[in-house]
Amino acid sequence: MSVVLWAATGALFTGAVSLVLGLCILRQLAIRLTRVEQCVFGFLIGNAALSLVVFLFTAAYLAYAPVFVSFGLLTIVFTFIRRRSSPKVACSICVLPKLWAVLLCFRYAKLYLCRALGPEYSPDGTTYHLALVARYLREHHFPLITTNFYASFPEALEMLFLFAFSIGRHSAAASTHLLFLFATAAALVGFGLRFNVAKAGTAAAVLFFMCPIVGFDASVSYVDVAEACACFAVFYALQIWWQDNNDRVLVVAGIMAGFAGAIKYPGFIAIPFALGVVLWEVRKHRGRWKRCAPLVLLPAIFLVAPWLIKNAIEVGNPVSPFANRFFSNPFVHVSFEEDYRRQLAHWNDVTWPEVPLEVTVRGARLQGVLGPLFVLSPLALLGIRLPICRQVLLTGLVFGLPYPGNLGTRFLIPVLPFLTLAMSITLSYWRSALPAVLLFNNLVCEPSALEKYVSPYAMRLERQRWDETLRERAEPEILATRIEAYSMARFIDQNLPENTRIFDLGDGMPAAYMRQARDGYFEGALNERMRVNIWSGLFKDYQPTWRHTFNFKLRRLLSIRVRQTARSNAIWTIAELRLFHNGQELIPQPDWQLNARPFPWDVALAFDRNPVTSWRAWERARPGMFVEARFHRPSEVDRVSIDGPRDQEDMRLVVEGEDVTGNLVTLSSEAMAEDIPLPYGWKRMIGKQLKLNGYTHFVISKSGGGYNDIRDHPAEWGMTLAAERGNQILCELQ
Repeated sequence: MSVVLWAATGALFTGAVSLVLGLCILRQLAIRLTRVEQCVFGFLIGNAALSLVVFLFTAAYLAYAPVFVSFGLLTIVFTFIRRRSSPKVACSICVLPKLWAVLLCFRYAKLYLCRALGPEYSPDGTTYHLALVARYLREHHFPLITTNFYASFPEALEMLFLFAFSIGRHSAAASTHLLFLFATAAALVGFGLRFNVAKAGTAAAVLFFMCPIVGFDASVSYVDVAEACACFAVFYALQIWWQDNNDRVLVVAGIMAGFAGAIKYPGFIAIPFALGVVLWEVRKHRGRWKRCAPLVLLPAIFLVAPWLIKNAIEVGNPVSPFANRFFSNPFVHVSFEEDYRRQLAHWNDVTWPEVPLEVTVRGARLQGVLGPLFVLSPLALLGIRLPICRQVLLTGLVFGLPYPGNLGTRFLIPVLPFLTLAMSITLSYWRSALPAVLLFNNLVCEPSALEKYVSPYAMRLERQRWDETLRERAEPEILATRIEAYSMARFIDQNLPENTRIFDLGDGMPAAYMRQARDGYFEGALNERMRVNIWSGLFKDYQPTWRHTFNFKLRRLLSIRVRQTARSNAIWTIAELRLFHNGQELIPQPDWQLNARPFPWDVALAFDRNPVTSWRAWERARPGMFVEARFHRPSEVDRVSIDGPRDQEDMRLVVEGEDVTGNLVTLSSEAMAEDIPLPYGWKRMIGKQLKLNGYTHFVISKSGGGYNDIRDHPAEWGMTLAAERGNQILCELQ
């Protein structure tokens, strides 16, 4: 029970501090708002402000629980003292939503609260959202993380998680996210009250609240519901500005747009949207845009810029892990980005005609459902004749633009407030339609009903498990039944020193429950290089057993270049590039200037006389790629040999050289190919490379290729078997 109380305290304290901060800002702006709007915008603005404060504390090496708690208490006390002598902002009095809406949502609220306060075992929450939060708190600052691209995502909401986590640990963070679900519902109600669609606003709040994927997402340490709340708040604030003609409301819209962008990359679209709406509305008022545009842009930039600057400093790419062609860096490969984008845009090979049923009633392939009611979502188009409905639909369309980049059901959540509101406005004009729809949705979205038609593999909430929430069983026991890899994570956390560094070739581990650093096999450039090294011990296509030898007339050269001229889906790879003079190998010297295009950072691996390491272009092969060595003084060369894997059959290589007069000449384009054996002790050499790159342990799952080989013959890999838990083994590198 004490765990639950601490979790609830952490979430409520975070929400209270945010609300106090937000109300303080609203009082300074002196905007006329209803009571509901004061609470909603106060909460959201305060969250944006608190997130920025936590970021600054963490950047200043002050990420300590006492610091956060002290700041929160001082904020509440200071604001309370000032409030006593401050004039109240004028506001109109709103009515509460009808009792039927509260009754419909009550059992869902109880279900969500049960899940949020229970042990956190969501996949993304335990592998990176809270894993990073726990690490920041443990190290009290932002450590330099270049082997986990998730650390480069905007983390405005994670900063709120960090604040709550410092008090109530994992469940406090999940419960903090749940607050945004209530805020979104309140925003929909408030919007309806202000713009004379009260019945539709309340119905939209109920539909959004009961949506299965929304309930699941809001109850765990994800960020999508908070993103949806911020996006709707941008639209809401702009509508108030348009109605009241009060430019100070644009500051609120700018804060919300920046907060949306600082929560998640797709939220960046809120900034040009808000700016575009403002510029369109003031187009007939000469010069007004000069006053209005900064009111939107400056707060938005102020909230987004810290994350872009952090990325630029740490990994050389402000929008990492994307746009790596424009911001070349050694930490994320272009090939990974392309594969990652392709995977997200084609979830489980789902085609666009299959999406409607997948996101409404099936859920297995797109990880969740909206509910059967949303099959009827095209009905919202019937309300397009109404100005308010037309604006809602157009805004929903804007915030839906990023969806084709990621077809997962939960990436539709930012669109749902607009879609439910448009549907409710349309249905409100048909007598008895709204009550019937709400009753139907209430029946088909509860967990017992979902079990009958939704895939068991879809993201959804189960029936209430208060025994888990109240920890009637020990939390580790609960987590072991919920997370397949938890047993191994717990073993590592309890038995290995904190400075352990683990390379994980498995299905992912709940790093939120580990003190030790863990690198997944795809989460960074070094990770991918280590993965390819390991695969070269398991799969022949990755082994450097194919040699190309180029012979040509002896030439005195200032530099030598190997250029690739073909297009292929394969990635150009050079394990070893050797130069010869009359049969004698030229040993690479420290004063040689080595270069490659693309990915010059690993080019030395092609000249290190170690076949385990290799230079890879990390892009699909295309003409113009090259590897080059420039000598300190002219050298005579008559042969070049290149070792690589067998998947290089489509490559077309040309050897060129710069002669002593500075002219680039073609030396040879014809190569003699031959097979070569692997060096003795190849697998042990791979294990040694893992050790040299800072790893102390290695984890692999049964689902990963090579599990049996490594488990049965760890000594061949330079490892010893340290533990076997569930479907995973842990090896120590020797």
